[in-house]
Amino acid sequence: MDLDTNSPPPISDRMQQLELSDNERAALITALRRLVEPQPLSPQSVALKAILDRLEPHKPRSLPADASTG
Repeated sequence: MDLDTNSPPPISDRMQQLELSDNERAALITALRRLVEPQPLSPQSVALKAILDRLEPHKPRSLPADASTG
């Protein structure tokens, strides 16, 4: 296989971790929540929810109101 040396590197090689202040992080989390809430099962919302889970890894998740506890 011949690799094209003129092609740009993959996007994953160019991505960097965002360095956000606490205020910026809170604003991003709030905005993502507002986007996810109206349509929680849409493909876009599922992707945004995954990002939220990465931004808030230690936040406890509440059970749905109809969930059984026992």
